[in-house]
Amino acid sequence: MVSMCYLSHLLDLMQPRIAASHWGITGKIEPLDTGHINSSYIVDDDGLCYFLQRVNRNVFRRPESVMRNLEIALSVLQELAVKPIQDKEGKKYWLDENRDLWRIYPYVEHRSFSILPYDLLWEAGNMYGRVLSRLRTVDIAPEIVIEDFHRMDKYLREFDEQITEGNVSEEVAFIEIQRNNLIDAKTEFQVIHGDCKTNNLLFDPSVLKATHVVDLDTIMMGDPIWDFGDLLRSTTIGGEESISASVDVGRLGKVIEGFFSAYQPKRLDKQVVLSYVRSPAYMSFMLGIRFLTDFLNGNRYFKVDYSDQNLHRARSQFELVTMFQSKEDQLQAIIGECATALVC
Repeated sequence: MVSMCYLSHLLDLMQPRIAASHWGITGKIEPLDTGHINSSYIVDDDGLCYFLQRVNRNVFRRPESVMRNLEIALSVLQELAVKPIQDKEGKKYWLDENRDLWRIYPYVEHRSFSILPYDLLWEAGNMYGRVLSRLRTVDIAPEIVIEDFHRMDKYLREFDEQITEGNVSEEVAFIEIQRNNLIDAKTEFQVIHGDCKTNNLLFDPSVLKATHVVDLDTIMMGDPIWDFGDLLRSTTIGGEESISASVDVGRLGKVIEGFFSAYQPKRLDKQVVLSYVRSPAYMSFMLGIRFLTDFLNGNRYFKVDYSDQNLHRARSQFELVTMFQSKEDQLQAIIGECATALVC
């Protein structure tokens, strides 16, 4: 007798099979348990592997805009990014009967990490520095795919609209203390990646080299300190719901050196340096608010495996805020030294 679990698995893979067929690709399909937003699959077609993905329309309400922005980014990133494959009609995406957008990429042999080994920290910083340097040259503003993404006032407003009954009193108190401390200081305005996490980098399988940046769905106009802050945040934390290490300034120093070896801010006065120093706490606080708000709203945005997962993720991010704030003097010394080297 065929088990219900097996039948459910077959039904779950039916739509990915239909989508892959629009590229003339068949073969074994396996879901990937990665990412909080989109649904991803590996397709093995007689030894040729592909990365298939459905864009989450509940998050990206204009998925066609996501693909147009991707083309803008690819025009300058070139070999640093993986390009989507054209289907049998020459298009780089397919819309199913529910208007869900599917796309497929060649599978790139790689290593990827949640927590980077020490020998790859400089490479990670350097890769994102190169990405930001190239995106700075884009002269076409990307379309807005998520309204006010990375706007702290938006997320605080959405949090304030939620009913905060239950076991979140400590989190509410923490937000009230921090909300006026973590001001979004502006440094400059350009096209940014928007999701500079270490697990959005692919590394060569055999040598210490970053080869590609992925997950370009949040390409947008913004401040480069947002990308820098998210890079340091993700360098420190593994899974979003657990702190796997304290803030190790020595590790972060390698990332910072790599980043500023490839990216030079247009301005580097004391206020700009301070903005870079405070950016990882700012990004951690913002993400913590987003996780907590989603938890209070019934877990509608981020994918969860259990009901309290977004609450645990929020607590981890808030713990990171405190950790980064305790290291500001050390971070300022490192970033200030890199800034001085750039000026010289």
